[in-house]
Amino acid sequence: MAENIISRLREDFVHCTICTEPYNAPKMLPCLHSFCLPCLERWARNSHNRSFSCPKCRRTVYLPRNGVSGLPHNFFVVSLMERLEEINRLSNEHLDYNCNICRNGNDTMFCLDCKMHICHGCKVTHDRLTRSSNHPLIPSDKLSDENYLQSVLSTQAPFCDIHKQERVRYYCTQCSQLACQVCATVSHQGHQSIQEVERMVISVKTKLENLLEESNRDMIDARNKLEVTKEVTEEIESEISQICRKVDSRYDEICKKLRSDKEKLTAQLRTIQEQQCSPIKDIERNVSDWVNAMENTQEMTLAILQQNNAWEILQMNMKLVASFERLKKYQIKESVRRTRKKAKFYPAKLGVVDEYQRRATNESERTSSQNLFKANFIGKARETIFKSWFSRNDFF
Repeated sequence: MAENIISRLREDFVHCTICTEPYNAPKMLPCLHSFCLPCLERWARNSHNRSFSCPKCRRTVYLPRNGVSGLPHNFFVVSLMERLEEINRLSNEHLDYNCNICRNGNDTMFCLDCKMHICHGCKVTHDRLTRSSNHPLIPSDKLSDENYLQSVLSTQAPFCDIHKQERVRYYCTQCSQLACQVCATVSHQGHQSIQEVERMVISVKTKLENLLEESNRDMIDARNKLEVTKEVTEEIESEISQICRKVDSRYDEICKKLRSDKEKLTAQLRTIQEQQCSPIKDIERNVSDWVNAMENTQEMTLAILQQNNAWEILQMNMKLVASFERLKKYQIKESVRRTRKKAKFYPAKLGVVDEYQRRATNESERTSSQNLFKANFIGKARETIFKSWFSRNDFF
């Protein structure tokens, strides 16, 4: 099971979909899709302007002044890759070792910070030292359990990029930045909104969980509307196909001279089909794109919440909230109505045989083929249904 979890994490979150290799300096787009920095630079060069389409969802991305390198770094992916690499390294530490301190006793614990195997006796000394008293320890027999390692490492505060020996334990809401003790004291001096990560993440997690729950309700509504569009499209196509078959059957009773009239009528029916189906299919594409965008945001939010890494949650919070709010703004307000008048065909009203006989006896009274046959469609296309729907560029 552990191997499956770790394998899924590696497969779903640490490989670029452009080069299919592990991420190299992953950059995150506004749509929350991430790609390697070199891959995005090549992709953006092909656009020859200051914007390009996301390789995955086609949403337009506008480059900052300093180009692709100015796009935000994906803290979650980088942190996850480092954690998976550490899990891989630690899983090879499970062989029997002697204590790295006394060199005699068999190890019972492994210190994540000291990178040392420690026996029971030396653990007492290790825990008494001020600099190592707070170091996280893992039982040696758990080093081969990747699932256990993942749960432990995801709760460990990362080290500060500036002060390498200090762990990041604070969050400045004024700057929306994580900070270590030194950064909080120096770089964020005077800021009144610095909180401990453990306290800050509680409210942030609650907000993200509420957004996730709310988005699930929106997704249900969107999927229902998507299903309606598909059903209505199928109904129209089925009706038109039935009418076409009836037209073909009617035409088979008439001499070859009327074959051209049949082709014209069939073309008219196909035009009606296109007129009725085209706007619905446009809606289907829009709803489908909205669903894909929301699924991506949900997937990213759920993955971050499941990892339960406070620093990743805080780092990604604003981007995830912005994505939820943007999609909420453009959620579908209308739906395709199921109740509509059916397309019907009345062959008895066409007078095909009588008209053909008149044409056979008096060529001068010939009329155009469009007056010989009429497909009686009750009601007109429901254009008003679609006027309140958004265009696909509203959120893509």
